[in-house]
Amino acid sequence: MEYTVDDLPRALGSDFLEVEWAIPLLKSFKEVEQHTSSMVPSMEKFTLEEEFADVYMGISKTELYAIFDVNSPVEKTFYPDFKKGDAIELIIDTNPSKTQTVTTSSVHHLVFLPIPYEGVLAKEITRFRGNETRGLISDDELKFSVQPGKKGYKMSISLSLNSLKGFDPSKKGLGIGFRIHRYKGAVQEFPHNGQSMHFDVHPNLLALGLYCL
Repeated sequence: MEYTVDDLPRALGSDFLEVEWAIPLLKSFKEVEQHTSSMVPSMEKFTLEEEFADVYMGISKTELYAIFDVNSPVEKTFYPDFKKGDAIELIIDTNPSKTQTVTTSSVHHLVFLPIPYEGVLAKEITRFRGNETRGLISDDELKFSVQPGKKGYKMSISLSLNSLKGFDPSKKGLGIGFRIHRYKGAVQEFPHNGQSMHFDVHPNLLALGLYCL
């Protein structure tokens, strides 16, 4: 059987990148919004996915801050089929390694809904694939607020560093990935296009957010 170039799987620019950026040391959501270097790098030209949200991150001695400024109105949410509606997935690895290909106890896969679905607002949904396991973060520890706007919404997430298993300030880095879902709309992902790079189950593909506490 003969093959042509058209038979090869599509390769994206983001498939070949290892993304690193600095997460600034800040003390509040207000500082995160105002700080010039708190915006997470744009990957639109590498993932070929439309970016309809700006994302900002900061870290303090006790908390990790993330702000998702989404330019798309909230329409519907679902759970557990959250990917069918409006939702934000945030993946954090407290022990990032480029050789770690399975989900261990240091990985936290979180889901946040901009409006509740049958009482569900936020959940940890991590599925461990290594020999390690741990208890999941309780819903009450997943602190966030949603500010609706005319054309979208702003979600502000605050996570206690103590709730993140294995967090060690001396490591000076976190593995970070996220997806922003829209009801009947395309997704925005970081750092890769999930159709070719499954960063939600392979933590070595996450971006590295560097910090200094």
